[in-house]
Amino acid sequence: MSTTSRRIRRAAIGIAVTMGIGTAIIGALHAPFAKSALRKVGGCPVGKASAADIETARKHAVASMRGDGVAASRPALGFVLEGSTPEDIRSWARESGVSCTEKREATHFACLDVPSRALGDRDDDDGDVSELYFTFRPSDRKLVNVSATSSGLASADAAARMRRRVERLTADLGTPTKTAGDISAARFAEGGLATSIVSYRFGDYIADVTATSFDGRGVHLMEHYVTANE
Repeated sequence: MSTTSRRIRRAAIGIAVTMGIGTAIIGALHAPFAKSALRKVGGCPVGKASAADIETARKHAVASMRGDGVAASRPALGFVLEGSTPEDIRSWARESGVSCTEKREATHFACLDVPSRALGDRDDDDGDVSELYFTFRPSDRKLVNVSATSSGLASADAAARMRRRVERLTADLGTPTKTAGDISAARFAEGGLATSIVSYRFGDYIADVTATSFDGRGVHLMEHYVTANE
């Protein structure tokens, strides 16, 4: 296998993870308390990939995960899939007082400690987001992926947040394509990687909401909003 092929394969693994394949375990490794574990095994599989590698891997992941039909809308925390640009995100960050780091020729933004007021379709009860990620298509610099993570949540808080998010998505999109695990404080209090997942799949849109609990570390809540137009 060539060096380029290996690099794209590593990126594909990472992209699949952040888009809902294996989010319960590997996605949770991106929580602040788990990043030392990633460093010990060589870092995130996406970390060393180029913008072109990420785009190739993303297309493969989308092709394997998309559903059928057209979504009635494509919620993405107030941002516009295939509409928002890097400059839009820079302006939003300045206006919201949010700190973001740009990588891979400004095709990937990582923003920390994002207040709920800075995001669309949220209120104060939804709480702040620990980490917010944006990925842009290299060819036209349009937004293709928004991922949000909230770490260290209490079981009851995580269940309430996840229920609100799912209720809003269901109101916009209809019945979820797939669910696994009930959304309850009791489930998340179990620890031991107890996980609940709600997924929506369309021909032009993918969304996932995942919560995973950790003994003594709280619950890690993840949201992923992805364009499936390719």
